[in-house]
Amino acid sequence: VTNTSPGGTSTGWLFLTGGGTVRIMNFAQSTRGMDLFQGTLMVDGGLVDANNDGIRFKVPSGQAATTILTNNGALRIGGGGNFRMGDTGSSAGSLSQLIIASGTLELYGPAVNLFVSDRAGAPAVVTQNGGLVWGSAGAGNALTFANAASGSDGTYNLNGGVLWIGQVKQANVSV
Repeated sequence: VTNTSPGGTSTGWLFLTGGGTVRIMNFAQSTRGMDLFQGTLMVDGGLVDANNDGIRFKVPSGQAATTILTNNGALRIGGGGNFRMGDTGSSAGSLSQLIIASGTLELYGPAVNLFVSDRAGAPAVVTQNGGLVWGSAGAGNALTFANAASGSDGTYNLNGGVLWIGQVKQANVSV
């Protein structure tokens, strides 16, 4: 699959709603990202390259959206994109999940980030049991907790594999 939607497109090339699973076992490339509302995106031995946009979890209340990397699947995000779990479009009471069994999440743009919970009351959980999370562009790449909202709930379970990133930070802190 190759998608070259023009700039200014309001949604990504994958708009996952209503549950179900999208399983990518080959190559998918797009200049647009993905919007995940419900269900599962599984990169099962395939390669997804979002080269100018990212992945946005916009989960409604009481629902969950999950991305799974398995069988050495790779998800690459470049350009101005980010991997946003619990994006500001998510509702309180929702859940965003990333599960990495094997494979690679590569952040290759100079300021591409993995945001774990952007919304208060909308928890986000990364569970890395293997594989690699890699900020290949260096110091500009970050793993960021609570980026947009104080009271955000982000968790990173590093049970195996490698987390290789320029920065790990918490953006908004309530004291």
